[in-house]
Amino acid sequence: MIRLETGQGNTERDTHRAMAVALDFPDCYGHNLDALNDCLGDVACYGGYDDAPEGAGPVLVFTDYDRFATTCPRAAQVVLDIIADQARRAAVLRAATGRTVRAGPSRARRCGT
Repeated sequence: MIRLETGQGNTERDTHRAMAVALDFPDCYGHNLDALNDCLGDVACYGGYDDAPEGAGPVLVFTDYDRFATTCPRAAQVVLDIIADQARRAAVLRAATGRTVRAGPSRARRCGT
């Protein structure tokens, strides 16, 4: 379980910083919605966070998300959409292979490669 405290900052950038720390994103993480989609896409494709074969993948727990949604409503919705899209992608890949996909680096470590 990965806990993200999204209500501590007042900006979208603050939330990206919190996500980068909590999710152990690489230094090249761009702190924007496109970069979030890319890094979570790497997790969906290459695995990470849960090495057990029966693992369901990372569980994200957001606290104070309503504060973020109030100050940055568009970004808050897009973050949720990205997470939902990448979770579906990971589920499809897992169903197609019968296991967690582990063909590349663990966690989101590729950054533009």
